[in-house]
Amino acid sequence: MSVHREGAPAASGYRGSLRAAFSLSAALALLLVATVPGCGHKEPGPEPGRAWLDAFNSHNADQVVKLMSPNATYWDPATPQPIAPAALRARLEAEARLWKDRVYTARQILVTQDAIVVEWHLQQTHPSNGEPVPLDGVTVLELRNNLIQAARTYYDPSVYLRFMARH
Repeated sequence: MSVHREGAPAASGYRGSLRAAFSLSAALALLLVATVPGCGHKEPGPEPGRAWLDAFNSHNADQVVKLMSPNATYWDPATPQPIAPAALRARLEAEARLWKDRVYTARQILVTQDAIVVEWHLQQTHPSNGEPVPLDGVTVLELRNNLIQAARTYYDPSVYLRFMARH
């Protein structure tokens, strides 16, 4: 297992408890994937967790989708059920038109042979008023043949709901 941790400021209060919850989620997810037979450290070229965030930061949906197998699935709290790469591409294209300044930063990347857990921070500003809308989350990437077979992203969707309630 490989662990990559990037510097992150200490958080307190509600944000601190959310960060602790996401850190715990990442640790639990790693524990789950590490118990799967055949898991272990592997370094085949560019690290896929970093490549995933770099692709999102490119604001180019094709860069994200090309990391996925053709029959891969993506899920997050905004999708009622897992979606295929083509549906993810359409969603990311729409989001890129709205949220033009999104930047994902890795807080921690945990790597096994068949899965990667990425704890991330997203910095973005609302397009209509420039107000920051930061978000923290965890993405679990299941790999097969060096492609993402499944991506599950966990975050608190109430961040967006709280913002919309104020505007």
